[in-house]
Amino acid sequence: MASFHQMGHDSWNLVAEQHLSGFAGLVLSPVNDTPEDTKTKLTEARRTKPDLEVIFDPQLYAPGSQRGRLSTWPFFPSDMDSKDSASLGWWMARGKTIIEDAGKLSADVICSAANVPRVWNEEYYKFVVDVADDLKAAVVDSGTKVFLTGIFSMPTLAIKDAPQRFASILSATRADGIYVVFADDTAPRRELAKSSDLEGAAKLIRYLAEAGVRVFVSHASIDQVIWKSAGAHDIATGKFFNLRRFSLGRFDDDIEPGGRNFAYWTEPALSAFLREADLKRALNNQVVDLIEARRNPFATGILGLLEATPPRPWVALGWKQYMWWACDFEERFNRGEIDADAWLAVAEANWGKLSAAGVLFEEIPNDGNWARPWRIAIREALR
Repeated sequence: MASFHQMGHDSWNLVAEQHLSGFAGLVLSPVNDTPEDTKTKLTEARRTKPDLEVIFDPQLYAPGSQRGRLSTWPFFPSDMDSKDSASLGWWMARGKTIIEDAGKLSADVICSAANVPRVWNEEYYKFVVDVADDLKAAVVDSGTKVFLTGIFSMPTLAIKDAPQRFASILSATRADGIYVVFADDTAPRRELAKSSDLEGAAKLIRYLAEAGVRVFVSHASIDQVIWKSAGAHDIATGKFFNLRRFSLGRFDDDIEPGGRNFAYWTEPALSAFLREADLKRALNNQVVDLIEARRNPFATGILGLLEATPPRPWVALGWKQYMWWACDFEERFNRGEIDADAWLAVAEANWGKLSAAGVLFEEIPNDGNWARPWRIAIREALR
């Protein structure tokens, strides 16, 4: 069980970061890097950390208008959007070319090719099982692992029995695990908060895990508390929190008009991300003990920059602070040091304290309203 660095735009400089060495490996991003850049940077990363486990996700499920560098990769087909791409044979053929590109990088794991369907149903998941199993058969003698790429519509998982039906089909795969991509249109950096969707997603993970499947949840955020509680073996996350879910804006940088990135502080005492103004409000009111200010090695640096005259930007430190938290949380959860429901109960209570004290945050949607749905999802999934 481990956490992985989900590579995003210009993320390579974080791989060798001293305090982020707890990540077991990388999930490569063809959307953000060309084959040449990936090979050069991966070679350097392996010099720093020879035991990196490298996962190659071809990302063919990327929205048509946001494919970035995908077209520079040999495996990316010129007829990607043609009517022929609906056939099983077409998708199986993609696997052969993906193996070649992943082999040039000596990837340890290859994720199967997958598309976003018009209808999320049993036929679709039988389809992706066939594609993944064909890929597994092609690499069986090489020692390379294969993950079935499973893309899941969160609203569809809320339908009665859908998680159980889909898990039953997917658990028959010969792949070494399932690379889970949850599809949802919640805006970047807004926490998932619909109980029925979350409960369905958590149940899917539970059913797969109980069937002996290694579940690898990609694009996670603070919501990893749900996925780990449900039985996820691994999670992946990155410096852009909008990498945590599949949506139309997933590959976009969240920037203000004029091009300045938002800076966020990760606060487990609230299970939330805080903008600079709201972080200052929380610190000044002292209603809630911001525990991350004591534990996280990047927190001291952020607080120092806030106290400077004039205050200095801390976007990059905010990314690092979040990634350290994500890795540390996963490790402590695996050791049994964190009770998920109790952890979320504290966060929920702390939001209540802020409200009772009249502390208003500038970001109106940032009010902790997801803590109760998260607790419900965990409890319902484990019943």
